[in-house]
Amino acid sequence: MIRERIHPATYVELQSQIATIEQNQLLADETNFVAREEARTILERRVIDRTELLMQGADKGEKKRLRALKRQALRTKSSLGQVNEQLFLTVREKIKSGDYTKPGLKHTFRGYIELCDREEWSDPPRYDHLDAFIDGILQISALPRAQRQPEPEMVYYQPTPARIVLDMLERLSLSTNDVLYDLGSGLGRVVSIVALVSDTFVKGIEFEPAYYVYAQRRASELALPRVAFVNADAREVNYADGTVFFLYTPFKGKILQRVLELLRYESHKRRIRVCTYGPGTLDMMQQDWLVSVDDPEPTVNRVAIFENR
Repeated sequence: MIRERIHPATYVELQSQIATIEQNQLLADETNFVAREEARTILERRVIDRTELLMQGADKGEKKRLRALKRQALRTKSSLGQVNEQLFLTVREKIKSGDYTKPGLKHTFRGYIELCDREEWSDPPRYDHLDAFIDGILQISALPRAQRQPEPEMVYYQPTPARIVLDMLERLSLSTNDVLYDLGSGLGRVVSIVALVSDTFVKGIEFEPAYYVYAQRRASELALPRVAFVNADAREVNYADGTVFFLYTPFKGKILQRVLELLRYESHKRRIRVCTYGPGTLDMMQQDWLVSVDDPEPTVNRVAIFENR
């Protein structure tokens, strides 16, 4: 088989992509997180991924040259990642010492949101720079190996985009008297975000023990106040203190109906709000005891907020 040789301009282009990033001294400034993330993405997609693709049809000499470029790109990406790690460490220390105010942290978070013309739910959801920043602060990396077999009606873990959580909190106007439950709290991202930017007591209910332990450890390491995690089946939890309940479609079918029965029971005692994101919103719209709070036409594309009639 005759291979088509890689054009010399391709090597020049790849080297130029790396050199442009390496020579940008602003990327070494901790505060330039977004620019650094964009540079890391360029290295990953335009250099590392591309060299791997080119190597599939390259001869021995070409592969050697491409591997060298890939190694250089990986080193550069790693060095930028080290700057990020130092930034995350700085922020974590400020959070633990109380040097960050909640409004100040919320303002910082907003600065990392990637705006788009129209917010649309997808599977998986669209994540942005803010999610990378949140995961860096919380030191969330690989998903722990599950220890329990989920039931068929339990939905696989999918974190809620951080910008979606912030939008929900803006619309809820929570007080210190509120208790927010995150049903299917996973690794604790929603719980931690709420605790970082508000004074509301927040509880995460998680079926999977490995996720529960992971989330509890991360919140403890940041000394987050007014936070609790419960390793339990959502159908077996006492929600007597809850005023707000968030569900990113953690389960469906009979499990969802049973949990809604529990929430409806609580609604007979006091005002509660039920917040949903994703396909679960369609189920919530069918509940005759709930009414949408601030949107006459709730959508799966943002958090829908309901309250009891």
